[in-house]
Amino acid sequence: MVKPSSQAFLHCEVYGNPKPSVSWTKNGSPLRSSSRYETFSNGTLLIRSATPGDADSYTCRADNGVSTPVDRTIKLSLREMLVARIENQNGRVIEGGRILLNCEGKGYPEPAITWEKAGRALVSGGNVFISSNGGLTIRDATSSDTGTYTCIVSNTDEKIETSTSVQVVPKVMPDDKCEDKTSLMKCRLIVSARLCGYTMYSKICCNSCQRFFNGE
Repeated sequence: MVKPSSQAFLHCEVYGNPKPSVSWTKNGSPLRSSSRYETFSNGTLLIRSATPGDADSYTCRADNGVSTPVDRTIKLSLREMLVARIENQNGRVIEGGRILLNCEGKGYPEPAITWEKAGRALVSGGNVFISSNGGLTIRDATSSDTGTYTCIVSNTDEKIETSTSVQVVPKVMPDDKCEDKTSLMKCRLIVSARLCGYTMYSKICCNSCQRFFNGE
């Protein structure tokens, strides 16, 4: 098993007297030395810059002209471990704005990318749009869009996940008097519990939440 575009070495140890010669076939067709294929004196076959088309069965034949030729078949497969990363993270979005998240998924076999929020699958529709390259866009964001978003990268061999949190910040009109309407202790609890993304709490503790949003 090798990564795509890397070198593949298929080993074939042979013994005998007289010393046998080694030849290789791919799925029954003879392989000859070229810019991509090379057979070393010890019987090893080198495949340069392996591609999906190289994933196949290779047979090594040892023949010394005296004994019955001996065959050994090796199956070459390509695989690259999956990698998932969320780019362009926008942890805070003003109410009515857009949530833009892009998930980069790499690996072989080529993976599919899907999204979940709080364990529920997200699909395109309404104000949600998921692009073919793993981008997630939510238009006209509301407080209900606050939460944890999970990108799932999967293929036939494995599955991995990566998550990010998004908080939708309520709009505060310039003329609004932004002040806390309850005790400082309660507002501190609301801020520490990250409840400022919900309109009800942001109104009760407007000043404390605004300071939190401003990184103070």
